[in-house]
Amino acid sequence: MTERKDTYITDFDLQRLQELLNSDREFNEEERPVLFKLVSKLEQAKVVDWKNIPSNVVTMNSKVRLKDVCTSEEIVFDLVFPPDANPERNRVSILTPIGTAVLGCYIGEIINLQVAEEKYRWLVVEEIPYQPEACGNFNLPLKRESPTILRRKILVTAYDLMRLSKFVAPANTTTTNSKNNLKKNLGELLEQAEIVTPWEIPNDVVTMNSKVRLKDSRIDEEMVLTLVFPTDANVEKMNISILTPIGLSIFGRKVGDIIERDIKVEELLYQPEAAGHFHL
Repeated sequence: MTERKDTYITDFDLQRLQELLNSDREFNEEERPVLFKLVSKLEQAKVVDWKNIPSNVVTMNSKVRLKDVCTSEEIVFDLVFPPDANPERNRVSILTPIGTAVLGCYIGEIINLQVAEEKYRWLVVEEIPYQPEACGNFNLPLKRESPTILRRKILVTAYDLMRLSKFVAPANTTTTNSKNNLKKNLGELLEQAEIVTPWEIPNDVVTMNSKVRLKDSRIDEEMVLTLVFPTDANVEKMNISILTPIGLSIFGRKVGDIIERDIKVEELLYQPEAAGHFHL
């Protein structure tokens, strides 16, 4: 088996992937469990200038040929951003298990891909027929999409409600785009919420400016992030805006809640109200 090397990601790919993760796009049920793995990969990756990325490394918009170690079956696809995905044309989204797994891999590297519970496939990266950076095509665009979100009832402090209200879309908003949809989703959550004082909020509830540890029990990986207002968002520091799908999904959750499938709110590392920091 090929020895595992460092995962390299270009600065431009990192920028676009962070933009995707912090965007207004609503991720579907198949994509959400993969977010955890992608964020973990980006955190551990070594970032290099696109001009310095080796030509034998899988980058975004690369064409990849994989081979099943056990069956010798070959798989060829383009690794693309979600809006460009098209299975019929073998265009595979980065927000799929195989898409996230292959990003940053070298030719000759073997991927252990989980395809079902306790079932895996061993895939070797046989060839990269096309890599944008090797051809100087490093500026392929990222499209946009509009989101939807599920409703749920939450606990919200009066102080958070007051500050979040300015980010809610006005009731007479008719323009449909991803940003307005997330603002409407936030408004719906707040409308259904039970409002309590900062002193009454349980210390196991995710409030604004809380630091949360999430855990994917299936792969035993963790991710730590801070839920912040849009103006304080910084993906590199894992300060995630409330006006993102992942931000909305953890807002108001309690420790122990399952967000998506095997992703659990494992621990609340910091909650302003529990620490007496009511001004944050």
